Amino acid sequence: MADKENNNLNSHNIDLIEDRPEKKIKIDFKTSPFEKYQNKFSTSLSTVGLGLILVIVGFVLLGYSEGSLRESNAVQGLPLFEAETLKRTNGLVKITGYPIAACEINVPACEENLIYIEKTREEEIDGKWTLVKEDRSWTNFKLGNINITPTQARFVFDLKEKSRQEGEEEENGKMVKYREITTGVADTEKFLVVGELKKGVIDNGSLFIVTNKTSKDLVGYLKEGKMLNWWIFKISAFLLLTLGLTAFVMPILIFLDIFPELGWLLNTIIFILSAIVAFIFVFLSTVVLTYWWLIFIVAGLVIISLVRIKAKSKQKKTINFIP
Repeated sequence: MADKENNNLNSHNIDLIEDRPEKKIKIDFKTSPFEKYQNKFSTSLSTVGLGLILVIVGFVLLGYSEGSLRESNAVQGLPLFEAETLKRTNGLVKITGYPIAACEINVPACEENLIYIEKTREEEIDGKWTLVKEDRSWTNFKLGNINITPTQARFVFDLKEKSRQEGEEEENGKMVKYREITTGVADTEKFLVVGELKKGVIDNGSLFIVTNKTSKDLVGYLKEGKMLNWWIFKISAFLLLTLGLTAFVMPILIFLDIFPELGWLLNTIIFILSAIVAFIFVFLSTVVLTYWWLIFIVAGLVIISLVRIKAKSKQKKTINFIP
C-alpha cells in the first residue's frame, strides 16, 4: 500500500516537472514584443486619429478668428485715395472727400446742407422719456467725380444735433409732453466711403460703408466688441494645435518604457516643441491673412528687383584680352 502511494507521489512530481517547461513557454510568449505592445499600437492609432481631429478643428478656429475681423482687416488693407485724384474705374476702393448733395434735406431751424439725418421722437411716459419713433433720411451725393448712391450702405456716423423741438400736444384726450431731436451730418464734414466702384458709381458691394470717421477711427470702430472673440479663437486654436501635434508624436513613445527615467523628460520636450510649432502656425496665419496686401507688394518688389538685376547682367559684355 505504501509502495502504491509512493508511486503516485513520484508520478505527481514527474507531472509537475514536465509541466514547468510548458508554463515557462507560456510566460515567455506573454512577454514577447508583439503581445507586449499590441495594445499600445491600437492606442497609438486612436491617438493619431484624435490628433488629426484636433489639428483640423484648430485650423478651422484660425479661419473663424480672422473672419471675425474681416471687415476691419479689409478696410485697413485698402489704400486711401482722395476722390478727386482717383483714376481707377472698377474695384473695391476707399476714398475720401467733401460730399456734394444731390438734393436738400430740410430740417426746421437748420440752415446747413445735410447729407444724412436721424430723427427721434420721445414722449414722457410715467415720468420717463421713452423713445416712440425713429426715422432716418439721406440723399445721394458725390465725392469728386464719383456718384454715391448709399441706399444699401452701412452708415457709420458721428452725429451732431441739428434741431430740437419740445412741447405738449393732445393724444387720445390726454396732454403728452414730447421732444423731437434731429441729428445729422452736413456737407462741411469730410466723408469716407468704402465700396465697389463701377464706371464712376458706388452703389453696392460686399463691403459698402459711408462714414465721417477717419480711416483709423473706422477700423477701431469695426474692431470694437470683436477683439474678445478674436482672442478666444486664437487661444483655442493654439491649444488645440498644441495637443493635436503632441498626439501625432506620442506613438513614438510606446517603446520608451525601456528607459522609464527618460519618459517624462521626453514627453515634456515633445509638448514644448508642439507648442512652439503651434504658435508659429497661429502667428504666420495672422500675419498672412491680415497683411496679405503688404506681402503681395513686397513679393512684387522682389520680383521686379530680380528682373532688373538679370537684365543688367545680360547687358554686361565679356572683355576678351587679345595677346
